[in-house]
Amino acid sequence: MAAPSPRTLSINQIKSNLLNLAQTSVYIVGLTPPPGLNGSDFLKARGINGADINNIELLCCDTNLPGSSLATHDVTNDYPGVTEKFAYRRIYDETIDFTFYVDKSYNVIEYLDAWMNYVTGQETTFTTDQYVDRTTHYRMNYPNSYKTDNLYITKFEKDTSGINMTYQFIGAFPLSITSSPVSYEASNILKCTASFSYMRYIRKRSNRKPDTPLSTAVAGAAVPPPAQAALNGIQGAPTAIGLNSQADLNKWYNDAYTATVGRARQPRETPRGPRD
Repeated sequence: MAAPSPRTLSINQIKSNLLNLAQTSVYIVGLTPPPGLNGSDFLKARGINGADINNIELLCCDTNLPGSSLATHDVTNDYPGVTEKFAYRRIYDETIDFTFYVDKSYNVIEYLDAWMNYVTGQETTFTTDQYVDRTTHYRMNYPNSYKTDNLYITKFEKDTSGINMTYQFIGAFPLSITSSPVSYEASNILKCTASFSYMRYIRKRSNRKPDTPLSTAVAGAAVPPPAQAALNGIQGAPTAIGLNSQADLNKWYNDAYTATVGRARQPRETPRGPRD
């Protein structure tokens, strides 16, 4: 193939090729519990049901698309003065972080902490009250019962291009929960960040028709349907959330808060500097 040479581009070509870019704020997370939590009353005993899990998925305000690299071996003796690299292994990121808005019922913290409790055998070996005793030990559960293959990130766009990109994480479980600071300073939204370990990820790209809601398209791509049930009771929520961003979800939650409390939550004002 010949090297490219300079060429003239029209305004329409620039708009269609250079300005049609993906946005970071349009995505949805799927987080299905592992067999040990999903197939038992472990979560129900803590007041967590399917609708709460759907809410937790919608409350994911920050995450990242995973990356990977190739491990290589250097070969220096085949050609004089040349060092070649040959790949022999693919290396995946060890963890992926999810940051959630914490709801007023603290279901986000309860869900993540309950998952880690199940990993360490708390409430399956001894009860929480028994762990007050300093001599109480723990016994870890089997990995197949606390690891899930149903952790997803689906990236899509607000327009009608119909392209979805889904990441499925294999063998995932929460590895740590980051401490969440609280203070008597100006109030802000409480957030909780959990770091998940996983073996590897599988990326799939699928197409959907322009008029197909994301809930239908995602289900066809073997991804848990979006949390439509969480939007049913919110004033002004649409019938499908396929072509909306995180900002729209925040607006719907704010509308629900207004209907409950009677006033909208005001965003924190940014201090203004001196005028020029």
